[in-house]
Amino acid sequence: MTIVSIDRTVPCRLADANPIITRAHCAHSRNWSRLLVPIVALCAAIAGDAFAQTARDGGAAPIKSQRVPKTAEELVAVRVAVVGSIAPSSTVRVAVTFDITPDWHIYWENPGDSGVATTIALELPTGCVAAQHADGSVRVDYPVPKIFQEGETTFGYEKSVTLSVEVTLPAAIPAEGLPVVVKSSWLVCKELCLFGRNTASADLAKPVESTAPAAVSLRDSLSRLPLPLASDCKATLIEVTASAAVLSVESQGAKEFTFVPLETPGVRLASGSLAQSAGSSLRVPLEINPENALGKPLAVAGLLIYSVGGNNPRAYSFRIAVPTSVSKP
Repeated sequence: MTIVSIDRTVPCRLADANPIITRAHCAHSRNWSRLLVPIVALCAAIAGDAFAQTARDGGAAPIKSQRVPKTAEELVAVRVAVVGSIAPSSTVRVAVTFDITPDWHIYWENPGDSGVATTIALELPTGCVAAQHADGSVRVDYPVPKIFQEGETTFGYEKSVTLSVEVTLPAAIPAEGLPVVVKSSWLVCKELCLFGRNTASADLAKPVESTAPAAVSLRDSLSRLPLPLASDCKATLIEVTASAAVLSVESQGAKEFTFVPLETPGVRLASGSLAQSAGSSLRVPLEINPENALGKPLAVAGLLIYSVGGNNPRAYSFRIAVPTSVSKP
């Protein structure tokens, strides 16, 4: 059994299965241990429904306060399916769909100022191989996120989103099938945040029909993946020193666009969580700290998102390596 884990460094962690936290606490601290006191207090405050109030307008029915959700699993329903065609050495996708309660949201792989990345872990049968990034990490395909700017800047999804991992099957499909265990985790937020987990199983040798809801959701998700950088757009690093650099982006004909960074150890924006152009060009100051690179090559990566206000924003992804001479601490 091969265990494939996708668990990037995230700003908040907690061992409890269903913690309740406020967004302000999550933004203030990236150490879950500091949240234990306010968590206990908040849980006590919302432990039960409010007492019914008897109306005094001629015998109308009593009014109860709206029930406060108790778990993230109540707010986010998780569906797991295998999508594709089965043949020796073919590829299929493990699709994980998160159906989110209205007015709540979960997070992209870079959550932004606060939050926790939505993650997936696969326990694959022998002979199956998950797609990987150039650095060897397993590749989860995340659709372009929505930008939330309500006092803080975060990136994520609302209503419904499907994440997926491409898996190559072995040359011989065993008669007993190819069972896979799929584990997911997420933080769902509104005024407060709840951390959730889900474990499900599926058979890689038994994909759903192409007309099944899971297959339809996956096609929509894949249509909203960021594309490779377009030929009329150029992204380079300039003014590179041992501790700083400037990301220069030129996008011909663009009226405006937004740069949303991916988390890359040792490289961060000098200020803010994103950068917006004032036309067809953009300059983004960066801070470089090779000692924080966690042993990985220094790089700047992210998305260039156009039509941010639209329902289907157009986005391009890129990754630029920092010169090797700078990467050495």
